[in-house]
Amino acid sequence: LEAAEPVAETPAEIVVAAAEPASTPPASGDVQPIRLLTGNDYAPFADEMLPGGGMVTQLVEMAIFRADPAIPYNLTFVNDWQAHIDALLPSQAYDLSFPWVRPDCEAPATLSAGDLSRCENFEFSDPLYEIVDGYFASAQSDLVAATSYSAFEGTRICRPEGYTTGVLDAAGLSVPKIELLRPLSAVDCFEALAAGKVDLVSIDAEVGDSALAELGLTGQFVQNPHLTTFLSLHVIAHKSNPRAVEMVQKLNGGIAEMYESGEWYDIVSSALSRGALQQ
Repeated sequence: LEAAEPVAETPAEIVVAAAEPASTPPASGDVQPIRLLTGNDYAPFADEMLPGGGMVTQLVEMAIFRADPAIPYNLTFVNDWQAHIDALLPSQAYDLSFPWVRPDCEAPATLSAGDLSRCENFEFSDPLYEIVDGYFASAQSDLVAATSYSAFEGTRICRPEGYTTGVLDAAGLSVPKIELLRPLSAVDCFEALAAGKVDLVSIDAEVGDSALAELGLTGQFVQNPHLTTFLSLHVIAHKSNPRAVEMVQKLNGGIAEMYESGEWYDIVSSALSRGALQQ
């Protein structure tokens, strides 16, 4: 996720005594809860209306539990994703935010200013999940069959605010070669596509499929199968917050345990099965 200016809003907060939702002992009063931050409109990965708050929310909570069951935390949903990285983490109002794509930090010369800043200022956890980022168009559009990014030059592309534009930049699809629309959510992008206001939606496959299902547009708009990018989702901490950076290291241990125990597979397969049924 990546984009515009923070919007003031009242966050929804869920206070959790410890990392396992059920019957864990309360933490010592001396322990300051880890302040977790995520947002809505990112199905199937994060949304208050999804079971367990979404797939990645469940993965993060299980990783915390596997790292240390006694760690208390607060979970808050703030829908202005850009505010997470512009203000809420740098100010240490919150410790960790998820899920975020990790840019190719090993190739800084290829990165946009926003992605370069993300690499320089944030600590990333180990990968939680890999996504396939691509382009959706009308099922009748010639753009669905395109095999070269040059075919997208001159088009109107929608990519939600908060999402990195690195995938567009890497494909040579920056303004002014394209016209770029940055609304708040994936649903907003697909509404614009259905209304003929844009030609393409740039987004990962599972979020796109979920948004189309929510709008009742499944089958009318499809993903180009030829032009895709593999990315990974992570928890992030601002490097100025040593407590949060330390927590990322603990999380990495919990993530490794989830992979070994099979819990990662159980959470992911259950979430994806629910999504398939909804579509």
